[in-house]
Amino acid sequence: MSEQKLWIAVSEGTIDAYKNLKDAIAKFDNLATFVAAESQITCLTYNPKEKEAIWQIEQVPLKDIAKKMLEKMKK
Repeated sequence: MSEQKLWIAVSEGTIDAYKNLKDAIAKFDNLATFVAAESQITCLTYNPKEKEAIWQIEQVPLKDIAKKMLEKMKK
């Protein structure tokens, strides 16, 4: 089994899970809405090949979210 990732988007009292960051960001219309709603995207990573196979939790930085949103707008 290879590394697995799950992207969790939390916004305005709702929690949704996605298989990639692109889909998690698609939930939001724009960065202003994301920030105003105090939304968050968290990445859960599981790597069974690690010595201690545990889930790692990492908050996705706003800079990365903004970059992906700009890519989405260019298309």
